This record gives sequence, structure tokens and C-alpha cells, in this order.
Amino acid sequence: INITGTKTYNANVNFIPAQLTAGNIVNGDTVNLTGSATVASQNVATYNSFATNSLISSNSNYIATGGTVSVNITPATLTYNATPTSMTYGNSVPALSGTVTGFVGGETQATATTGTLGFSTLASNTSNVGSYLITGAGLTANNGNYNFVQAPSNSTALTINQRPINITGTKTYNANVNFIPAQLTAGNIVNGDTVNLT
Repeated sequence: INITGTKTYNANVNFIPAQLTAGNIVNGDTVNLTGSATVASQNVATYNSFATNSLISSNSNYIATGGTVSVNITPATLTYNATPTSMTYGNSVPALSGTVTGFVGGETQATATTGTLGFSTLASNTSNVGSYLITGAGLTANNGNYNFVQAPSNSTALTINQRPINITGTKTYNANVNFIPAQLTAGNIVNGDTVNLT
């Protein structure tokens, strides 16, 4: 039997039948595999032989050893998760943080990656009110065992809120309680903005 297969990296060397396909089958036969096999390393790669092979064919006309082997371990996925945060329009961007999730087999950031985890944004003190992307970066997976993606929630993880206006004003006594915009001045204005009151 020629054996092909693929599994996602899981920090072990084992392949189980559900991850394998039996080839070189003739006469319309059906061949199912039981047992297991291992490869020489747990790391992402293509392997053309098994280190151990205890696979058994369900069809006695076929043997699960002696054929070709081509099995792949493909990268698992790690996710950068930005911690949601907010700021006031015109203020400095706060310190950004987050985590990385998706490690398998008891691995951790310290054991499975190199580099320095960091989070950043293109937003600044001049960015308008709204939601902004926070991006995680800085890590490299050992042996290419993981790919990195951004959590969907990262796209709106930074919220810029409206800036409060400080209002001052004066009017001459006119026997009523009303102030109109012409008697008021907007303060706490930043970035060279112009603010008129109505």
C-alpha cells in the first residue's frame, strides 16, 4: 500500500488512520487502515518514511508496509488577540497589549516561538472618533510549526471616543436664564480644530 496523509501540527509524531489514505489499490477493492504510525519528528515537514509503522490493512490482499510513504505535517494556527481599549480624541494612544492563543501539546509562547510580542495601531491623537485596528506581531514560530493570524475582534479593538468640550461664556443680565451660542466659547479643543456651537 502507498500511504499519503496530512495532519495539522499537534506537537507529536503520531499519524492515525483518519489522517491517512491508502493508495496503490486495484480491482475496485476497499482498504481501510487501523493501527498507527510515527514519523521521525513532530515538526512541520513532508516525510517519506515512517519511523514506526503498526498499520494494518483491512483487506488481506494488501500489506501496509513496503509501499511508498508521503505524509505532511502542516502548521497549526496561533491567533493574536488584542485587548480592547479606548482613548479620547486628541489624547495619546494608550499602551496596547494582548495575548497569543492556539498553542498545542502543552507548548507555550516561550517554548514554541521566538521574538517579542507587541501590539500596535495606525490610529493616533489626530484620528477621528471611531473604531480602529490593533495589530499583533513580533513572534516567529520555531520550525515553522505555526502560522499567525489576527483575531477578527482586533479590527475594532481600539475605540476613540468624543472629546468633552469645556464651555465658558458671559452675557449681560437680561432677565432670562438663556445663553445662546454667541455668548459661549468652546474650550478643550485640540489638533487645530474649529468647533462652533449651535
